[in-house]
Amino acid sequence: RGLRVLCRRQVGERVLRDTQAAIDRHELGDVFSLSGHPTWSFLQFKDARGATMWEIKTLFMQEMLRRGVLTYGTHNISYAHDAADLDKLRAAYDETFAVIERGLAAGVKSLLECEVLEPLFRVR
Repeated sequence: RGLRVLCRRQVGERVLRDTQAAIDRHELGDVFSLSGHPTWSFLQFKDARGATMWEIKTLFMQEMLRRGVLTYGTHNISYAHDAADLDKLRAAYDETFAVIERGLAAGVKSLLECEVLEPLFRVR
């Protein structure tokens, strides 16, 4: 079991490294940050460059789904993930972040093919 946990941690660390590298490559540090443990980490969305975090997250989910990755910004590492999965995720992030980068320059809403997400819960 200890070896499997270590392997999951190593997989999660690679996901975090690859994702941070894509954030840096696309100069999106004002839009995204990462948090959590390597085996269960989170992509945090921020309001930036005239777009709300909800608009950005909607575009993110749209583009990740387009690339065959079902996510809303969490990385739940399992024993089933292999190198091919990590390569697919890295490529999807890189392509999606390129679209977001363009959207922030041109207007995120102009690239959306659906309604903007709305928060499920609100503080009263």
